[in-house]
Amino acid sequence: MLSPGLQILFAGLISGGVFLVPRALLLLAPAPLLLLHRREGPWRGLEATGLGALLVGGVALFGGAWTGSSSESLAAYLLMAGLPAALLSWGLDRRPDPRSALAWAFGGWFAVASLVLVFSVQDRDAPAAQVVRGAVERGLDGALAASAARAGDDLSALEGLDEVVRAKDRLVNWAVRLLPGLLGAAGLLGLWMNLVYVRWFTGWVRTKEDDLCRFTLPFPVIWAVLASMALLLIGVLPGSESLPPLWWLVTCAANVLVFLGALYWLQGVAVVNWWFLRLPLSPLLRALGLGMQVMAMAIPVFSTGYLVAGLSDTWLDLRGGSRDDDEKRVGAER
Repeated sequence: MLSPGLQILFAGLISGGVFLVPRALLLLAPAPLLLLHRREGPWRGLEATGLGALLVGGVALFGGAWTGSSSESLAAYLLMAGLPAALLSWGLDRRPDPRSALAWAFGGWFAVASLVLVFSVQDRDAPAAQVVRGAVERGLDGALAASAARAGDDLSALEGLDEVVRAKDRLVNWAVRLLPGLLGAAGLLGLWMNLVYVRWFTGWVRTKEDDLCRFTLPFPVIWAVLASMALLLIGVLPGSESLPPLWWLVTCAANVLVFLGALYWLQGVAVVNWWFLRLPLSPLLRALGLGMQVMAMAIPVFSTGYLVAGLSDTWLDLRGGSRDDDEKRVGAER
């Protein structure tokens, strides 16, 4: 068993190191901190968060962070790693049901993130929209620079980056329009992923009452998805951009679609793991399978498959044939 000091050191360094990688993996930056919160208490978790912040801030001072300046990098790390870990730990202490804990943690995180965003664009000479656009451009430039450095002489990767650079203005415009939906989706997915894997590694047992694989959206939510898609189709009609009310409706519909898409993606992950965790596998093979799923989530074709599974479950009830074995122990919880 490692001493508390070494646990703090490893948790902080791993969390900060994962955050510095501008890929989907950075969503797991809170996981080492949350593990420490749960095992050693909140103060140890906060100490590890401080160490991770020092690492991120130090790398940013030398221009090695994808998030921009040192102050911007520190704020991003605390918002995307330190705060989610603290809120999830707090939620799990007060809500035994992980779905309730996740809902409370997400509500708190989204409120804080929204306040940070609002205050960060105040008291400046430039308009708020211009400030947000500049921040999005700096983040994208940092991610592209880090990706180019990792690509090296890989011509296929460099060609892909060139395509992103050519479409940069269009990507930034849509990123600004979709900022609320993207913020909510990223926060929700990050909290969910950390909750799932920390629960697995801390050895919780899956029971009927707190099985994340039972996550299902109410059926009427699908009508909001269809309505949002209809508004987006109307928005691409010729001359629609000249109508300001329609522009705002399309923007709202796109944000709703992004966030609901994230929820249905989670439902698809729940469907897949509902069946995966019922396979007669050893704990080691089950852990390897979950790890392979994490890597698959970053591959577009597999990620789309999760979304399709979630949407299909709304109509077909893909987990309906195995509801009676809820209380069967299948090993440690994810």
